[in-house]
Amino acid sequence: MWKIRVSDGIGENLLLDNDLGILYATNSYGNLYSYDIFTREETLISDLSITLGILIDADHNLYFGCDNMFYAIDANGNVLWKTDLGSKVTGNPVMNKNGTIYVTTQDNKLFALGNSTGVVNDTNSSSGTNSPPSNTNLSNGGSNSGTGSTTKIIKKSSKITAKKKTFKKSKKVKKYTVTLKSGKSPIKKVTLTIKIGKKTFKVKTNNKGKATFKIKKFTKKGKYTAKITFKGNAYYKATTKKIKIVLK
Repeated sequence: MWKIRVSDGIGENLLLDNDLGILYATNSYGNLYSYDIFTREETLISDLSITLGILIDADHNLYFGCDNMFYAIDANGNVLWKTDLGSKVTGNPVMNKNGTIYVTTQDNKLFALGNSTGVVNDTNSSSGTNSPPSNTNLSNGGSNSGTGSTTKIIKKSSKITAKKKTFKKSKKVKKYTVTLKSGKSPIKKVTLTIKIGKKTFKVKTNNKGKATFKIKKFTKKGKYTAKITFKGNAYYKATTKKIKIVLK
């Protein structure tokens, strides 16, 4: 049993990320803090004034409204995307199994937002007409909302960490582990490939960003330059790394 004081008083939101062992809470101003349940360390995640419910997904990203804006941030507080819904966000956001987020606004509209795309800024085209909208307003027969917003993704950098490796020819399955991160944050549940000569192997990263390739039918002695590739996705930029592999 333990207790901790929330900076500037406890607010209305409290949620737990069991996988990361992180507790999230808003203070009386709506600022979002995270608390490591093991070390009790407090970290300010967002200084926005969040007044309504917060949604967390399987990738540990957080979604919430603040006035007219709806935000998606990662576990470190980096903004993945944001969109202006044209009216104050009300109620608690919910997500279906396909990742679509549903949110309501004060002007009695219901929006469906994709969780891998969002509006970074709100602009009008040079001709003075509204740019293509990105959100679906379900309160108007499924027509697009007219917020005059453009869709753009903030993609973060990615980096593969891998070292030179020597294998014995006699070993049938050769295991080789690499790590994929964005800064200090692991990139989870994404596919990496490694190409050695004419052979290509695929594997997914785990919750720590680690991926272990199981290299089979690789028996010709020699020195090889292997290429590891992450093709990128909606959140992260693509990256590659070349490493030396020796088979003796």
